[in-house]
Amino acid sequence: MGPCKMRLISHRGNTNGAIPEMENNPVHIHSAISSGFDVELDVYFHKQKWYLGHDEPKYLINIKDYVQKKYWLHCKNSEAFEKLYNNFPDANCFWHENDKYTITSHGYIWCFPGVQNIKNSIVLFPKEKSDIIKAFGICADDFTEIRKWI
Repeated sequence: MGPCKMRLISHRGNTNGAIPEMENNPVHIHSAISSGFDVELDVYFHKQKWYLGHDEPKYLINIKDYVQKKYWLHCKNSEAFEKLYNNFPDANCFWHENDKYTITSHGYIWCFPGVQNIKNSIVLFPKEKSDIIKAFGICADDFTEIRKWI
């Protein structure tokens, strides 16, 4: 088997720069997926329903639509992580606060921005090519410069 292609993960649906008012919007996310990206989403479980949103539950969703290989589900509350982990084994989810590293439910190491990447890791917002040498994937808002590195 040949080398694995590096995964490019859109941060909340962004691919060509941050657009805060569109982040986690299902239309924005679908656009990134259609363009060939994976997407990191912010997920809440609130009042027995699933939502997308960064600072608060904003977009009501059917979670089953987001339990797929291309979605990296950043649980924004512990209830979301517990429900996903226990009930949706295909969900690639994680929860963290200020940890330097966390491990997703699929075994990937999610690095906090600015932390040195290690084997099988997902690097957030790399600043230069040397930041991604050992990475399995990159999560960013803008891939203009990153595409030149890979």
